[in-house]
Amino acid sequence: MQRFAESLRYVDAMLDPIVEGDTINPSIGLFRVELLRKLGRLDEALSGVEQIIQDYRESGTATSIPAQPQIIRVKLLHDLGQIAVRNTQFDMLHDLWQSNPAKLLYLAKMQRTMQYTTGAEKSFAKAASLAPQDEDIIITYASWLVEKGDSQRAQQLVNTLDMSTIIHKSRFLAVQGDISVSLQQPKAAYDLYTQAVQGSFTDIATIYKLTQLSREIKRENDTTELLKALIKRHPKRGFLLESLSEHLLDIGDHEQAIFYYSQLLTSPLPVIKQSIALNNLAFLYIETSKYDLAIEHAKQAVKLRDDIPGFYDTLGWALTLSGQYSKGKEYLEHALSMAGDSAEIQAHLDYTLDKLGLAVLN
Repeated sequence: MQRFAESLRYVDAMLDPIVEGDTINPSIGLFRVELLRKLGRLDEALSGVEQIIQDYRESGTATSIPAQPQIIRVKLLHDLGQIAVRNTQFDMLHDLWQSNPAKLLYLAKMQRTMQYTTGAEKSFAKAASLAPQDEDIIITYASWLVEKGDSQRAQQLVNTLDMSTIIHKSRFLAVQGDISVSLQQPKAAYDLYTQAVQGSFTDIATIYKLTQLSREIKRENDTTELLKALIKRHPKRGFLLESLSEHLLDIGDHEQAIFYYSQLLTSPLPVIKQSIALNNLAFLYIETSKYDLAIEHAKQAVKLRDDIPGFYDTLGWALTLSGQYSKGKEYLEHALSMAGDSAEIQAHLDYTLDKLGLAVLN
């Protein structure tokens, strides 16, 4: 808190000299508003941006108020929970941009993020009517319709696109896959996702959907081979190796999962991903009765992140299964105290207490 207070004093000292310039140069005023917003001083920021908008109106150019202060005002109203006023501002922006499909798409994305459903539908529909062959508009609109459960409309919408002109075919195929999932056509969805990731490179979300769907339709081995091929094609895409490792873990292919998690840990990873990989590898060593290796990796996971109950559970369980019951009990009790309530951790602790000849509390 002390450091935050010092930051506030520093920013105030910097802001004071430029406040007088707000009416002369609105960009300075907007800079000040953005600083206040980032510092959490939302009411002050809102007052500042509303003053800038008012200055534009009083200057006699009310019809040419730039979009930027109005967008900032929308974000501040949202942050402050003033939803009705925010929606009114959204509607004003829609009217301002009603002949510009690119800006309407930008507006629709904002409304989608802020869950203004009526506004998003209006902006998406208008943008699509103005640019019916703009693939970004049509695909984004279709994706939103799938989220809203209107897959039939989404299908009709993507069918209007001319396939010969589509540039980002992988994204198009991925959205078609989403539509097929929503229409309960898992096999068709799997094939579409597969085409999407085999074409120009796609995002991690499609890879995740593919691996999840493969278990539903019993295509786990096909997915394993597909991910291996993608890793060879894109060796620097770390999330592919991560996805393959998790996929093999989920389908119970322990030996291959150990191999690929070990490979994953040789690459640079954020601390949280590194700790998860270590913990998962420890779990796999437990499953294959390699308790010393399980303990070694579980200890590394706990060292990296000591705030995750599951990591202590893995370490405690590995210690228990290796015959180190007292140490196992210590870590399992700590895991349970952190988790509050976990049937799995409790079962591990009960087993450990039984091995120690101690009463199990029900």
